[in-house]
Amino acid sequence: MKIAAYIQMNRVHNPTGVGKHVINMTRLLAAAQGVDLRILTSSQYLSSGMLPADNPLRGIPLTAIPLSQKILDLAWLTLGRPLVDRWAGGADWIYCPAEVPVPSKRSRLAVTGHCLLWMETGAPWSRGLGMRRDRAKWSHRMAQIRRRADVVFVVSEFLKTRTTALTGIPPEKIFVVGNGVEPVYYEFANTPREHAGTPYALVIGGLCPLKGADVILAAARLLRERRAGVEIWVAGRGQAEVDRVAKAIPGIRLLGYQGLDQLPRLLRDAACLLFPSQHETFGIPAAEAMAIGTPPVVSARGALPEVVGDGGVVLSPSADPGEAVEAVTRLASDTAYRDEVAERGRRRAKAFTWQVCAQRVLDRLMA
Repeated sequence: MKIAAYIQMNRVHNPTGVGKHVINMTRLLAAAQGVDLRILTSSQYLSSGMLPADNPLRGIPLTAIPLSQKILDLAWLTLGRPLVDRWAGGADWIYCPAEVPVPSKRSRLAVTGHCLLWMETGAPWSRGLGMRRDRAKWSHRMAQIRRRADVVFVVSEFLKTRTTALTGIPPEKIFVVGNGVEPVYYEFANTPREHAGTPYALVIGGLCPLKGADVILAAARLLRERRAGVEIWVAGRGQAEVDRVAKAIPGIRLLGYQGLDQLPRLLRDAACLLFPSQHETFGIPAAEAMAIGTPPVVSARGALPEVVGDGGVVLSPSADPGEAVEAVTRLASDTAYRDEVAERGRRRAKAFTWQVCAQRVLDRLMA
């Protein structure tokens, strides 16, 4: 089977959840038996016809499209041109591990959906001119995907339901493939915890309203007031105005961006992951926490209950900061309880491997 994978290379540098999906799925499909995969990408990302040495997709056969990514995406969205066939080499499938409605007349199209945040209405983040503008853009993008794609992959059952509700793509065309966890997280689960100082709950992804910053800041204040002896450490870059508030609260430590060489140890040593996000279509940090043996404390929003199940603590829908504090302090102080939750999480995390996700894609493309 021949696959031409269109990759937006800006997603693979310091990758977040979507970038991790793009990297891992592309590499595993390229290595699969019976698959001839070639990357298609804008020539703007190449030097002397090659990807930079630090690009995780370097080494996979590649064809450069002689247009910038911005022009390509705009032309495909508005004109349905240029057809990708001239660069796809007669591929059976055009595979887009992100939401790009690539036009083709010769090949079937498979597109992966990761988030429809901008199309949701009635939520606090859906208001404002910027969100309305983004909603219009994404409504058009998803209409093109509905028209052109033969298969739409999504990362959770929650997102499958929302995709049908918000875009009209029929459920029989949508297939859940999930997200995975890098092997290093499973490996770190077998190493002892090293942190001997004040226990901390780790926040991943920075501080912003959508990721539950209000709950996190309120929880930090409560932990301080109650003299609970637990800190909150934040990995990732948040919104500047929220970070300014956080810096004035004792017991919050802002760590900035943490790469794969730093984050697993931080997560392994944490008493728990604190992840009260308002909207997650999967929630890779929760899966990473379970894989590494650190209980996640998550909101009852989006796909988080689906992902975590009994492998962590799912807060009530009210997202009360006091409830979050109680969960954090118990996990930090009750070793037997923490070990019990962590063991359930480790068992659950065995299902979240990139190999399993890639096999689901491969099975569908070969059906």
